[in-house]
Amino acid sequence: MTAEIAILNRGSVALAADSAVTCQRQGGEKIYNSVNKLFMLSKYHPVGIMVYGTADLMGVPWETVIKSYRKRLGCGSFSTLREYVDDFLAHLHPDDGVLSKREVDRHFYECLCSIFYGVRSGVIERVKQIIARGGGISEQQVKKVFEDEVSLRMKACDRLEALECCRTLSVEALMAKYRSSLNAARKGVMQNLPISKATQEMLDRLAISLLLKDILSDQKSGIIVAGFGEKDTFPSVVAVEVDGFVDGKLRMKVTKVRRVSEQMSAGILPFAQSEMVHTFMEGIDPFYQEVLYAGLKDLFERLPAEIRAIGARTGKTLPNMDEELAAICFSMLDSVKHQASEYRRKRYVDPVIEAVSFLPKDELAAMAESLVNLTSFKRRISMDAETVGGPIDVAVISKGDGFIWIKRKHYFEPGLNPAFFANYYRDQNNRQQGEHSAESKEDKT
Repeated sequence: MTAEIAILNRGSVALAADSAVTCQRQGGEKIYNSVNKLFMLSKYHPVGIMVYGTADLMGVPWETVIKSYRKRLGCGSFSTLREYVDDFLAHLHPDDGVLSKREVDRHFYECLCSIFYGVRSGVIERVKQIIARGGGISEQQVKKVFEDEVSLRMKACDRLEALECCRTLSVEALMAKYRSSLNAARKGVMQNLPISKATQEMLDRLAISLLLKDILSDQKSGIIVAGFGEKDTFPSVVAVEVDGFVDGKLRMKVTKVRRVSEQMSAGILPFAQSEMVHTFMEGIDPFYQEVLYAGLKDLFERLPAEIRAIGARTGKTLPNMDEELAAICFSMLDSVKHQASEYRRKRYVDPVIEAVSFLPKDELAAMAESLVNLTSFKRRISMDAETVGGPIDVAVISKGDGFIWIKRKHYFEPGLNPAFFANYYRDQNNRQQGEHSAESKEDKT
């Protein structure tokens, strides 16, 4: 896990990210505190990028993916930040050479297996319940359990929205295209469990349908691109989550877009483990708020029955007003939520946003670092795993100064590696030398 934040006002955007990464293997997990998550997207233009979630994209480290894009981009630029995002996402396609088709196919196969394992677990749980009640189960009953489980999940799947990038894809065409992968994954997961041909077909349809829906797997990665395009006066932030490919299309969705403008002067956007930032901004822990509202909802749901019980105990006849009482109770709950939200906004959120809108670059960077450090500190003093920690990288991006590192860790000693810094802007130096040589030739002629 990780903690990252983008804080922006009309002049600049500050980015901060911790350095912790959790490696999960059989037998346990290991946390390292030296991973880079914040990068320049361009060496020459005011654009940065952060990543969270899975540390690689189908086996290729995000650092490699980003730096290969940066090399390809060179001195190029785009008019808007969104164009940088679209171009970077296009770079992820296997045809661009960063990802191999073999890794893309492997990831797709693993996604199918994950869906089938979920169905298998549901079936096994149902079978155990039947055995516990009756002492045995026939093969025909198991087939019926399979059919019911898949049917139930298919109905839930149908209620989900499709990913915008996958709305033109046909489930039938994909089932035909990936028939061999579906068969291999299904047989590998289900093994000798009895399942009818009709249920097999419905199971394959479920797997393909879920891959087209707006529900990404635990292997997804988050990308945050921030800064300025050539024609952008104010900074903006675009956050995207990606999770493999289907039929050559990247499974992705835009999760956040924030643009500073004349009307909106500032913004604070936390990513990944963000509960401490929400607590700071709104004055209440988001998990505690959920528990509080869930308790109130349960209270109001039980209130009509409690009123009837009072009538039965006292011998008083009360009219049946369950529906009317329920409607009144939930209206009251909505009113409480709205009042609490308005109070938090006026008392906590608005004053902070107003202050951020006037912060200079150095204070913006200090605030970003402090909010990430707050999450790290909470993890360090609790009994939870320290999934946020290590050095905090901080950068500020402005239209005039570009991408400026405020704090940055190195895995090497800069003084011992002059060649690294000499080569860093080699492409730009070569281009400038070429232009200077061409100008000299023109002068001579």
